[in-house]
Amino acid sequence: MKALWGISPIHSLISMVDLLAISINMAIFVIIIVIFAKDKDYAAYGLLFALVAFGFSVAYFGIPMASYPGYVELSPLVFIIFSQLMVMLADEKGLFQYIAIKAVHATKAKPRQFLYMISFISSLIAAIVPDVMVALVFIPLVIRVSKVLKIDPKPYMYAVTICMNIGACLLPLNPTNFIIAVAFNKSPLWFFQNTIIMYLVNVFLTTFFLDLFYLRKQPTPDDSWRQMVMDLLKTDMLRESPQEKRSFSINFAIFFIAVGFFFVIPQMELVSIAAAIALSLANKKSMEKSFEKVDWKIIFFLCAMFIMIGTLKLAGAFDLIGTTLGGFLEDNTIAVALFVVFIASLFSAFLDNTPVVLMIIPILNNLFGVFPDLLAKSSVLIFALIAAVNMGGNLLPQGTAGDLMTLNQAKKNDVHDFTYKSLAKVGGSAALMHIGITILLILFMPFA
Repeated sequence: MKALWGISPIHSLISMVDLLAISINMAIFVIIIVIFAKDKDYAAYGLLFALVAFGFSVAYFGIPMASYPGYVELSPLVFIIFSQLMVMLADEKGLFQYIAIKAVHATKAKPRQFLYMISFISSLIAAIVPDVMVALVFIPLVIRVSKVLKIDPKPYMYAVTICMNIGACLLPLNPTNFIIAVAFNKSPLWFFQNTIIMYLVNVFLTTFFLDLFYLRKQPTPDDSWRQMVMDLLKTDMLRESPQEKRSFSINFAIFFIAVGFFFVIPQMELVSIAAAIALSLANKKSMEKSFEKVDWKIIFFLCAMFIMIGTLKLAGAFDLIGTTLGGFLEDNTIAVALFVVFIASLFSAFLDNTPVVLMIIPILNNLFGVFPDLLAKSSVLIFALIAAVNMGGNLLPQGTAGDLMTLNQAKKNDVHDFTYKSLAKVGGSAALMHIGITILLILFMPFA
C-alpha cells in the first residue's frame, strides 16, 4: 500500500488522535468541498487551502517538509492525464461517434431496438471514456434521430444518462475507479468479474422500465422516416479519402489494443502513456498542443485532495472515525457494506465521485487494520464502494458532470419537458432501484 492508503512513515510520529488538528483540517477540507460544489475556481482555491493545511501540520506536528509529498499519489495523476489524451485524440477521428451511428444502423432505427442498443452501447463506452464525452456523443445523436422519426427523445436521453453511470462501474478507467484500484490493488479483470452481473441487471431493468412507462406510449414511426434516418446517418459514416479511412482504422486499432493491454499490464498508467504517444504520432499531433486540452483543473484539485487526506490522516481523523464506526459495526461485513453503500451514494448525489472515494478509502483501511476478518472479506466492501459511488450520481443531476451535460444539450436543442426536475425524478427512481439491487447482490452474491 502507498502512504496515502496505508500507514505512512509520518503517521508513526503521531501516537494519538489530536482533536484540535482534526477540527482545523476538517474545517479546511469542508471549505474545499463547498468551493468545489459551487464550481468556483476550485483548483486554485483547493490548492491554496490545502497548502494552508499543510503549513499548519508542518508547524503543529514538527514534521519534516521533505517527507510530506509522499501523500501525493503520482500514478492516478499520470493515468488521468494520459487517459484524457488517449480519449481526446481518438475522439478527434470520430471513433465514438462512429460506434454510436453503427448502433443506429444495427437496429435499423426501430425505436424499441434502438432504445436497448443505445442503453448498452453508451454504458459500455462509459466504461472507458468520461461520462461527459458519452453525453456529448450520444445525446445529440438520439435527439437528431428522434426528430426525424417524429418521436419523443426523452426515453433515449434518460437511458443514456442513467446507464452511463452504471457502465462506469465496469472498469477502473475513470479517475474514481482508478483510485480505488490503486488503493486496494485491484485489476481491470477483478472489476469486470465482480460488477458484470450488477451491470447487466441494472442496464436491462432500467431500459425495460423506460420502455414500459415511456416508449410504448409513443406512436410507431413510418418506415419512410426510419429509412430517412438510415440515409441521413450513412453520409456521416463516410470517410472522404482512403487516407482518412486508413487514419481512422489506425486510431481504432491503437485505442482498443490499449484497452486490451489494461487487462494484462498492471501498470495502467504506462499503458495510457504509450497509447497517448502512439495516437499522437499516428495523427501527427504535437504533444505540446495536446496537453493544452487536458483538464488540468481536476489534476490540481486531486493534488489538493491528496494533501488534505494526508493532513487528516496525520491528525488521526480516520483513526477516530474508524474506531467510532468499529464500535457500532464491529467486524460485521454486511453492516459495513451497507454503511458504505449509504454514505457513498448519498455523498455522490451532491459531489463528484473522486473526493467521495478519497474520504472513504482511508476509513475502510482503518477498519481493515482493526478487524482482520473484514480484510479477508474486503472484496464485498470494495464492490459496495464502486457500485454506490458511481450509481449514486443518478440520485441528483448535479452528482455527475455527464448529467449536467445532458441537461445542457436538452436546453440547447429545445427538448420539451426534459428538465432538472424530470431528470431528478427519473434518475433518482432508477438510482434507488440500482442501490436496492446492489444490496441484494451484497447479501447473496459471492465475490472474487
